Amino acid sequence: MDETQGIPPAPPPETEPLRPAEPAAATMPPAPPLAPDPAAPAGPSPTETVIASLAGTAAWTRFIAILGFIGAGFMAVVGIGVLVFGLPGEAEDGANLMRLLGLVYLALAGIYLIPLLPLNQFASDAARLKGNPSLGIAAEALRHNRSFWKRIGIISIVSMALSAVVLVAMIIVVIIAALNRS
Repeated sequence: MDETQGIPPAPPPETEPLRPAEPAAATMPPAPPLAPDPAAPAGPSPTETVIASLAGTAAWTRFIAILGFIGAGFMAVVGIGVLVFGLPGEAEDGANLMRLLGLVYLALAGIYLIPLLPLNQFASDAARLKGNPSLGIAAEALRHNRSFWKRIGIISIVSMALSAVVLVAMIIVVIIAALNRS
């Protein structure tokens, strides 16, 4: 039929030497479990090491959290003081600016609390690991640690963006002031 239509017949397939069939993966026996290396030094398991490392950070993270709370408290006190009493020797025209500064200090004190809360909770969880070394508490501690760093990252990005906006605004104000003087 191929020759009548003008199509040459397909060449015969090349033959390969026959190889023995490979066994299917399902028929292979499972590999034996790895036996502990008798030459390896005995010591704590990786889980115990991680839990001990987390527990060891409790004192330092608590210290940093307390310093942060003290700093936020000082900022709040200064903010309230500036709002209520103003600054000594301030003129009436500068009173509104000082009150705005007091509000900024109060806002910054509140913003500082945002990452300090999960840091303090991480310190509490890490301290609990000393008396009750469990993976559940370790996971909760790491969740709080992640929350702390996530909040620090967001605050850092927002701070950098606001700094750039303020810098541009200051440059524009200086240029306008210089043009008005001329």
